[in-house]
Parts: sequence; structure tokens; C-alpha cells
Amino acid sequence: MRGQLFNKAVIGIARKIVKADEKNFYYGGTILQFSKPLFHGEENSKLGYVLATILRSGGLTFLHTSDVQGAISDYTFKFILDEQPDILIIGGPPTYLNSFEEKNYIFAKDNLFKLVEATKLMIIDHHLLRDTKAMAFVESLKSRAKEFKNQVKTFAEFQGKDNQLLEAKRMKLYLEDEPSKEFMHWVNLPTEIRRKKFPPL
Repeated sequence: MRGQLFNKAVIGIARKIVKADEKNFYYGGTILQFSKPLFHGEENSKLGYVLATILRSGGLTFLHTSDVQGAISDYTFKFILDEQPDILIIGGPPTYLNSFEEKNYIFAKDNLFKLVEATKLMIIDHHLLRDTKAMAFVESLKSRAKEFKNQVKTFAEFQGKDNQLLEAKRMKLYLEDEPSKEFMHWVNLPTEIRRKKFPPL
């Protein structure tokens, strides 16, 4: 559905639309590679599939794969391991969801522990950081990585900034600083009007 919406949005703008699945693109000495479709979370997930992006340049391999939820699919885990990334950006498990099963949490944690052994720098993003307890999970990965002289960071830490976990604190922040009446009025406008009018911030 998102793909169809994207195609509709760019059909009159892009010169050409290329399906990236399992394709390589070359730019000078850099290879941009896309994976086979990977499960959006566990295997046979109803959420569909995502693609991982791999950049290879000057002997360095960078792999970005979000929404795999800490590689709870065995296929995804093996795929990442086989690519041998120097830098890996990966979405952690969505521990903030009540529906997230304990067995998937254990599987994700085990797989992430194995991945930090083989990855010089792992950057954890997305789902995991929506949980107020996320940093305890991240710290356990950091300790494991240190044993292998590797590193684990959040994006904030990678940029030399403090972790704020704004998404995890959403309800608390909302209660501390509720949106204005003007903003709530804008939220309740019909979609067609909202698209033409910036929100009052």
C-alpha cells in the first residue's frame, strides 16, 4: 500500500522508477546494494517486508536495516551476519508493545548479542527507544560489545548528544505541556484542509 502511494506521488516527477529488491547500483567506487525482502519483525509477519540497504566503499561495509525488530527472524539474522557489516544500524525489539511476545524478546536479545560480537559499531534505533527501559537493554549490549572491542551506540550518542527518549516519554510530556486549543482544533480539521494549512506550533 505504501509502495502504491509512493509510486503515485513520484510518477510525474521521477524520470524512472526502479524496483530495488536484490539489485546493486554503482557510483564511482561505491556500491549501493539492496537485500531481498526481509520480514518486518518475525517470520511470516502480517506487517509485510522491508529492504536492507548496504553501502560498500573503501573496504568499509555499512548496513542499515530498520523494522526487523532486533532480527527476530532467523533468516534476517543470518543475512546480516553473512554481510559482515563494519557499521550496522538496526531497529531493536518493540518492547513497549504489550503484544510483543516474550519468546521474540529473548530471540532478539540473543541475536543482537551475537551480532555485536562481529560488528565494529552497532547503532540501535527505532522501536527499542520507545521504551523507558531501553537504556538498560542498550547498556547490556554495550558491555557485551566491549568484550570484543566493539561499540554499541544510539543515534544520539553517535552524534555526541544525550539520549532523550522523547517517544518513550510521550504521555508524560503531553501531561506536562498539553497542546494548545489552536493545535487541537487543527488536528480535528478534515485531512484536505490540514494538508493545506500548517499546524499552529
